[in-house]
Amino acid sequence: MLTLEASAIANEAQERGLHILEKEMNAVLLYLSNVGTQAALIAGFVFICFTEEVPIVGDDVHPVVSLIGVGFATMSFAAMIYTIVCSTVSSSLGPILALKGHDTSAMRRAGANTASE
Repeated sequence: MLTLEASAIANEAQERGLHILEKEMNAVLLYLSNVGTQAALIAGFVFICFTEEVPIVGDDVHPVVSLIGVGFATMSFAAMIYTIVCSTVSSSLGPILALKGHDTSAMRRAGANTASE
């Protein structure tokens, strides 16, 4: 009887631990999604620098200042696109790798280890 109660308590503790890990993973996924959304929004604003008439490029602006402005806009746009790609890949592949690992049979091995205990 005591063995069954100890086993039930251990299973409940393991289940609660997995629930906490699930909440943590969902929080990280939400964070990455928000970062990607904000980066996409800012990248859209930076893209306007290339498509619309902006004060950094014009006849009355010195060419060096104009080149520096366009260079910064290009670097900002590239950084935002990189952030969008990283957050998308992390939020889509993160849960899969957390569940499977690099090896597709990692879940089977974990299930076999749990069943043998």
